[in-house]
Amino acid sequence: MQAKSAEDLETLVEELMKDKPNATLVQQLSSKLGLPYSGDLVTQMSTVLQEAHKIYGSTLNQPNKNSEMEN
Repeated sequence: MQAKSAEDLETLVEELMKDKPNATLVQQLSSKLGLPYSGDLVTQMSTVLQEAHKIYGSTLNQPNKNSEMEN
């Protein structure tokens, strides 16, 4: 994923976490990222988080080498 797409994904997650997300912005960002849009916020957040996991999951699950050395 390109840096711009990663920024868009982060912006989309931040927007979905708001009490009242801007549906137009969510729809635009979803479309830009090639993700399906759902008017249901739980479904939309699930879709976005699954995509984020595909991109960042492998790096998020790796243990921090510095913390291993401290133990």
